[in-house]
Amino acid sequence: MYKKTPLPRTRRLRNITGCLLALSVLASALSSCGKGSTAETSHASTSAVASSSQATAATTTLNATESLPLPTSSTVTYPAAKPLDDLFRTFYEVFVYSYADGNGDGIGDFAGLTAKLDYINDGDPASMNDLGANGIWLMPIMPSPTYHKYDVLDYKAIDPQYGSMADFDAFIAAAHVRGINVIIDLVLNHTALDHPWFIAAVDALAKGDFNNPYVSYYNFSQEKKDNTWYQTAAAGWYYEGKFWSGMPDLNLASEALRTEFENIMEFWLVDRKVDGFRLDAVTEFYSGDDPQNIEVLSWVNETAKAIQPDAYLVGEAWSGFQVYKQYYRSGIDSLFDFAFADYSGLTVRSINLENGRDYAVNLTNAQKAILEIAPGAINAPFLSNHDTGRLAGFLASDPGKLRLAAAANLFTSGSSFVYYGEELGMRGAGRDENKRAPLPWGPAGTNGLTSGPPDMEADGYSYPFGTIAEQLEDPASLLSYYREAIRIRTLYPEIARGLTALAPGFDLKAHCAVAKTWTDDEARAQRVLLVLNFSSEANSQVLPSEYSGWELVASLPSPDGERVTMDQASLNFPPFSVAVLKPSA
Repeated sequence: MYKKTPLPRTRRLRNITGCLLALSVLASALSSCGKGSTAETSHASTSAVASSSQATAATTTLNATESLPLPTSSTVTYPAAKPLDDLFRTFYEVFVYSYADGNGDGIGDFAGLTAKLDYINDGDPASMNDLGANGIWLMPIMPSPTYHKYDVLDYKAIDPQYGSMADFDAFIAAAHVRGINVIIDLVLNHTALDHPWFIAAVDALAKGDFNNPYVSYYNFSQEKKDNTWYQTAAAGWYYEGKFWSGMPDLNLASEALRTEFENIMEFWLVDRKVDGFRLDAVTEFYSGDDPQNIEVLSWVNETAKAIQPDAYLVGEAWSGFQVYKQYYRSGIDSLFDFAFADYSGLTVRSINLENGRDYAVNLTNAQKAILEIAPGAINAPFLSNHDTGRLAGFLASDPGKLRLAAAANLFTSGSSFVYYGEELGMRGAGRDENKRAPLPWGPAGTNGLTSGPPDMEADGYSYPFGTIAEQLEDPASLLSYYREAIRIRTLYPEIARGLTALAPGFDLKAHCAVAKTWTDDEARAQRVLLVLNFSSEANSQVLPSEYSGWELVASLPSPDGERVTMDQASLNFPPFSVAVLKPSA
């Protein structure tokens, strides 16, 4: 049965990045101590959405044919940018519960998400009317007693709050038509307390049937080893629950359990046609035992690839860089790059210090360290997610810093991830529910707005830059900036796929100057020079002789719309602007 008052999912704070940058050596910059996000002080909403969404959203019904308003004309246009069909993608993390309500009950669902797919990607390579992401990561979608659904009741079903399996299949088909790959959260570390496996295991223990295969699925003991072990209904037996008592830990050494998960992976990859998995809490399969965790991750990766060779797997190893880079030894495609994420990560720190030069050093060294372990690895950079506070809070809603952070993330090699609402400058901090607030499509009571998680606090989230409808009307909005940055990333594939090197001859501390090289399918070397101005002031840089004859092919503007200019051999940078250069044709 569903619990009537489920506890929120909470994570133990983990070390993630390091103390202040030891700015020329990656190892010292990325291996010491930081904490999960608690730094932001939340502010009340500056739009009508935050104050009234919960009261009115449940009356909203989203017409599947309802269209979003088109943006006004931008002063910059780009040629059509058809993404390459590989595993290097721009992913958009979606919490279905808070995304778009398709039936008027206040809870997001697949009908709502499908109706809003054109916002993420409309399938037209020439269009500038979508975000341009070509990957979606769905947070857990399986039946669960909690709103976040990280405690699964049935691994082969859709939570009824989100719709039916037919609704999910329709969403997958619509996403694929648009060239969007979809990965889903796969929680291997634990289940819900009321999962049939756990109920059967406890029942077997009570009967003394210790050979029952379900007993091997979980970690049981006849002693309470520490405060993460809880009494079962079977007298004298305890179960492990590292996250909380409602999430009994699975025993991934069980061959019977592994067979279950092989069937589950096949169900989603083959029968439901998903494109891969985001693997939750991979450092907690065996807490504190990295070699065993890596063995499990190797098994998961090999199993998924045997079922679907093109499946994409990304793991959450919430730890320091020196730890999680070792998890690439498993063969997994990607691991989230926590060292550059969150309020204490290298991206936010470097922006606040206005130190682009040392950010470039760390960026280059990080890629080198990862590729030395796994030459085929695909980094997974991100800025924030459903467990951290939101980026706008880390950067005090500073328009210039938010834009620069977006560019830094999207111009990092790998598959970049954007958390829903990040492109709008949403804020959310404190309890987890505040970080998972409704996406503000428009005024409350319209256009598919959800009510959000049940324990979300009215003053715990806000929309300082307005709704989607408002930002679509403004070519200088943060949303418009994200659209342009993703278009540039797609237009020049070497940005996501290139080997990163420091660009010589750039002298200013504020400049992150990196050159990328990538060999395309026709064995042609594609090169690009990226220069990000981390300064809040305008500055200039003589183009180094190594790049004589290179052209300024694109730029990303300052908050007031000023763009980089090239005057003979000099680059002129407005505050927090970005230049993209290529060799002359």
